[in-house]
Amino acid sequence: MNEKINKIVEELKKELEIEGIIKVHLKNYKSKIASVSLDKKIIRINKKIIDDEILLKEVLYHELLHIKLNTKWHTPEFIKKCDH
Repeated sequence: MNEKINKIVEELKKELEIEGIIKVHLKNYKSKIASVSLDKKIIRINKKIIDDEILLKEVLYHELLHIKLNTKWHTPEFIKKCDH
């Protein structure tokens, strides 16, 4: 994971009170921005967004929230917490 992404992930994990190792993989998605594996705690980010720090933070927050709530769905609780 690149240093910038690692720093953002660690800051967001602290904010969301998430412990443990979360891996981030950069992918060459054609249309997807990101995806997450809840079991493996892996976030996959489209390489095309890593230069936009604001978007990158929002996407990482979104995917970390999926991990924190252990859901792939956008439940009412997820939506409420996503509006940080």
